[in-house]
Amino acid sequence: MKAIAIVNSESGKPLIGKRRSRFCKKIEREISNVRILFTEPEGEKSPENLASFAQKEEFDFIIVRGGDGTFFRVINGLDFSRKTPILALIPAGTGNDFAYALGLRYSLSQNLEVLKQRKVVSVDLGVVKFGSQEKKFVNTVSVGIDAEINNMAHRMAPYLRKVGAFRFAYVVAALERMLHKLNFPEVVIEIDEEEKIKEPISLAAVTNTYRYGGGFKINPLAQTDDGLLDLCIIQPIARMIIPSLVLKMKRGTHFINSAFSFYCFREITIKSATALPFQIDGERHPSQNCIEVSVLPKALKVLVP
Repeated sequence: MKAIAIVNSESGKPLIGKRRSRFCKKIEREISNVRILFTEPEGEKSPENLASFAQKEEFDFIIVRGGDGTFFRVINGLDFSRKTPILALIPAGTGNDFAYALGLRYSLSQNLEVLKQRKVVSVDLGVVKFGSQEKKFVNTVSVGIDAEINNMAHRMAPYLRKVGAFRFAYVVAALERMLHKLNFPEVVIEIDEEEKIKEPISLAAVTNTYRYGGGFKINPLAQTDDGLLDLCIIQPIARMIIPSLVLKMKRGTHFINSAFSFYCFREITIKSATALPFQIDGERHPSQNCIEVSVLPKALKVLVP
């Protein structure tokens, strides 16, 4: 097995000093013929460029240590019109929703065992177009209040990390957001060119897996290999019921609530006269008036327990 490890040393508990040394020794002890590279935010050592390098050098496996955002950047460095390496994820971020949906957890020893077992599955990828850009995503694209909460969670994460509570960043951000005025922009959503929805919303969340935002089971019936993406639309809601809805979404028991609508699709377009807060796999992006989302069925090969 010819493998490369792309490591975001700033995700989760930062890998510095002795922790970085111990991590490298564990990887090298368990995985033979592995090359370990540490990412930088930009430049030739960005996750995108390291992934592109791994594909050009025909590595069999890319091991990614980081969160959903790091994984998002890695897959956007790959050319899916060519043969791509098999990806293995060592979750170490704030949310880790894609990793959890695959059955992965924080334990490094368990994730190294997954690498040794080499059980490969093919999962769907999402594609989102906005402005002049096109990005692939593994887990989620959303617009509305949840994107605002995501942005707030990223701002809070460094402070919560200091007190050992960074895994609860999304919950804390959601509760903080309810203290402010809520916005309910009107959107037009076209689903598979067959159905059109025009209404004010709190949010529209597209997912490839059943969860996002650090454990919210937003689309409880979503599957990663069905050739479809899932959409949850939340209608305008009163501020006083947000805490109860947050708890229901955390548990996945909101499925029968009349404020929620659910759809499966291959292509959708979301438009609004008002620019909407926007996120992809937990990464912040400028507000958008129009996004187009589609699916690449079983385009990504990953290792699972």
